[in-house]
Amino acid sequence: MRMTRLFGVLLILVLSAQARARAGDADKTAKEVLKLSGAKAGLFVHLECGDGRLLEALARDGRFLAHGLTSDAASTAAIRKRLAGA
Repeated sequence: MRMTRLFGVLLILVLSAQARARAGDADKTAKEVLKLSGAKAGLFVHLECGDGRLLEALARDGRFLAHGLTSDAASTAAIRKRLAGA
C-alpha cells in the first residue's frame, strides 16, 4: 500500500512539475520534485518527456538513473543530440 501511495504522489508531482519545466526552469523544478518526494536515489522514468530538460536536470547529480520515454521521434533525436554534447 505504501509503495502504491508513494508512486501516486511522485506521479502527481512530476505531472504538475512538467508544465513548469516546459516554461524553462527545469533545474528549479527538478529540485522541487526531489525535495517534495524525499527520494535520495533510484530510478526515474519520465513518460512523454518533451524536450528532456526536466529529465536531464533530475539525472544531473548522478543519484538517479533516468529514462525518458516519448512517442515523438523528433524529440528523441533532439534529446539524444543534446545529451551527447553534455
